[in-house]
Amino acid sequence: MIRFFAHTLPLALEGTPKGLGGVVFVVWWVLMLMGSMYVLLMSIYGAKVAYLMQMAAIFAFLIIYSAIWLFGAPGTVPGTGPRGREPAWVPFTPTSQQAADFTAVKTFPNNWEKPGKKYAGGIDSAGEVQGLKDTWGTALATRAQSQGLTTGTKATDYEFRTSTTALTPDEEALPVATVRFTVSGSHLIAGATIPATSAHPEVTVFAYRDKGQIFYFAAIILGFSILLFALHLYLLTLVEKKQSQLQGAPA
Repeated sequence: MIRFFAHTLPLALEGTPKGLGGVVFVVWWVLMLMGSMYVLLMSIYGAKVAYLMQMAAIFAFLIIYSAIWLFGAPGTVPGTGPRGREPAWVPFTPTSQQAADFTAVKTFPNNWEKPGKKYAGGIDSAGEVQGLKDTWGTALATRAQSQGLTTGTKATDYEFRTSTTALTPDEEALPVATVRFTVSGSHLIAGATIPATSAHPEVTVFAYRDKGQIFYFAAIILGFSILLFALHLYLLTLVEKKQSQLQGAPA
């Protein structure tokens, strides 16, 4: 039966259920495995104690699992479980409200670092440039479209290179932009001045690194698991204490 479900129901990577077949699989798993365990416990301890025992065990299991998701384990890195918002670059212009929040923007590019330096969290600024090209290109093209412009409305219009030496003929046609990085407050900031082309005038654009909340769901699951485990354990203690009192009472 298990082999049949494993081959017929569509599952995502790492065993995560996917689609209607995945929902059916989860429901079947809950009814067959958890249900059979509950029936066994109920036949020995009664319905109330069986429920409390099984739920306490489930939440204890979730505590261990969510702790591994949150802190990692030997052979497992943190963040392998349910993930919240991923880290991302958030673009902004020098005249935006975000620019007023970062004082370092006023000094760009003076005292800013060239790509190649590594920052907190293992972020290699040189490796982030390609992603920033896409982020800035998309944002600038969207702004041009919203302004009703006829040029500079495509992300590829803002392509650039950071090296004065072109490696390919295609790169040789790209303007050389000034790209710099710095830390302002608790945020990593990137800035670029892209020279004028036939598609757009010279433009300066920035982006700050949003650290995201990848551990958000793992932390919530861990917190609720600890709370509910303690609650069911407390209720189980009360039930056992009440039963012991009834057993010690005179007939």
